[in-house]
Amino acid sequence: MFALTRHRIIAFVLLLTAITSYRLANGQARAHSETGEPASGQTLSMALNPRSIPPPQLKDYDKAVKLAIKAGVTATIVTDTWSSLEPVPNQIDVSGLKQVIDYYTSKGLQLYIGLQVINTVKREVPSDLENLAFDSPVMASRFHKLLDQVLPLLGANAKYISIGNEVDGYLAPTNQWAAYQIFYEDGLGYIHQKRPGTLVGVTTTFGGGQTNLAQIQALNTKSDIFILTYYPLHGDFQVNSPTSPATDFPQMLTWTAKPVFLQEVGFPSDPATGSSRAKESQFVTSAFSAWHAAGSQMPFFSYFLEHDFDPTTCKTLAQYYGLPNDHAFIGYLCSLGVRTDTGTAKSAWKAFVAGAK
Repeated sequence: MFALTRHRIIAFVLLLTAITSYRLANGQARAHSETGEPASGQTLSMALNPRSIPPPQLKDYDKAVKLAIKAGVTATIVTDTWSSLEPVPNQIDVSGLKQVIDYYTSKGLQLYIGLQVINTVKREVPSDLENLAFDSPVMASRFHKLLDQVLPLLGANAKYISIGNEVDGYLAPTNQWAAYQIFYEDGLGYIHQKRPGTLVGVTTTFGGGQTNLAQIQALNTKSDIFILTYYPLHGDFQVNSPTSPATDFPQMLTWTAKPVFLQEVGFPSDPATGSSRAKESQFVTSAFSAWHAAGSQMPFFSYFLEHDFDPTTCKTLAQYYGLPNDHAFIGYLCSLGVRTDTGTAKSAWKAFVAGAK
């Protein structure tokens, strides 16, 4: 139960970062080459945000972008929920999404697009579809209409699309795997028809793979890519070993013959989680080492997060998710960055730069 809550938080803060980017025109990294890919063929992404204390100005976003560019980030993830893109039934508004896509495109970034039909433990569909089965023809036709608005926004640099975020968090307890698979495969086929060459997948959690592997493998039958999120924590927000990627990444590769995409990879540094800045740094080094070793089998890696969230934001999130007095949870939220909320580099930032090189 706590693991599902944890992943829901991560999905929410990733979306929060993206929405902040929309509003403040936050840019991200320029690619190393004209194709946006490093020579190794592996693409490095990062969830970028500025230092938040004092309250950031546009120049602080630009500074965060430049830091990432210099480090070697070559791609970014753009996510939005279906319910946000269609806040009123049959009234689709992709203007905010277009703004961020255009900005990131101008920076030469590869784009990974996340359309969150499910966001971990919650359906994120238009209000009139909330109680409709995923395998309903109406659900499919309405999603086609959304795709008709979203796909024309994408340029040649937008190569990847995920339909649903950490969907195992919702599908496992509700046992809606079969219905969602019908919906997902229909959407995948529609994207292939409208935009040939786009690689499509559905995001699940690493923890879900350990408990619901057969269902996740079935769901990915027609996927082009096998997408996971990865935060090695216990349900009480205590960290696993910072060297966990050395065994966990190879395990991921045994689950599928498809390319494995790591949509989110992160690790806290707060002592309340049983961690430290030294452990966070060790984790970053271990994650990069395991990723590099995987080579072309794991072509996409996105690290979460550039700067820690400020305490006010973390407390607000903790209140939102009903854990306002959980010090480990708050510490977890407030220490995922490889830089502090005031902009100081942690040792994990140095490890990130080294791994990116």
